[in-house]
Amino acid sequence: ESSMISGSFQLSTTWPHEYEIEVPGLFQTGNLPCNVGIQRLKEAMEGVLESGIDKVFGDVVIVRLPYVPTSHLRWSGGYTWTITFTSRGGNIPQMGHDDTNISGTNAVLAVSDENSGPND
Repeated sequence: ESSMISGSFQLSTTWPHEYEIEVPGLFQTGNLPCNVGIQRLKEAMEGVLESGIDKVFGDVVIVRLPYVPTSHLRWSGGYTWTITFTSRGGNIPQMGHDDTNISGTNAVLAVSDENSGPND
């Protein structure tokens, strides 16, 4: 796949839940290409383990769609990934990200927390 955006990023989260431990640990995926596919992203997230046992992100369902900003008439190489957490209980902390290796004109990586509880 060709893109006007290049580079890689990482996603992060904390584990265990803040109600279980005072200072949860920070865990992150390895580097993911900016155009990462659904299966590779799923494997990367579900493969982050605590003590080799617990899936830190839990099980996930991912949808990837081309991202076209409202001010543009055509696709510029970006994607939107919608990630649904299917096994991690409670109010899941918002994911963090490291996009220092993403490049491209006006390239931005943003993470939003939608459809979660009122206490975020």
